[in-house]
Amino acid sequence: MVISDPQLRMDMSLFGQEVKFSTKYQSLDGFIKQNETCIIVLPSVHKVASSPTHQPNSHKLGELVVKAIVLPIEYDFPPCSDDEYE
Repeated sequence: MVISDPQLRMDMSLFGQEVKFSTKYQSLDGFIKQNETCIIVLPSVHKVASSPTHQPNSHKLGELVVKAIVLPIEYDFPPCSDDEYE
């Protein structure tokens, strides 16, 4: 018996893209309002949908497995000191 998990593909075309927050995205810090401008910090992950022609590079994004992770465009990163990394 062989178990074959589907291939997964990250939609790298979304990385760094500005979007309006909606249920389509997952917030990294949890404090984003609907329609707030965000940036995608981790693109969505999809199952690979094979093309009926079975050609090598004909894979398309299929079912969504993990939503894209976003941060507000004006996210304020806390300052860090050099002492934290020693």
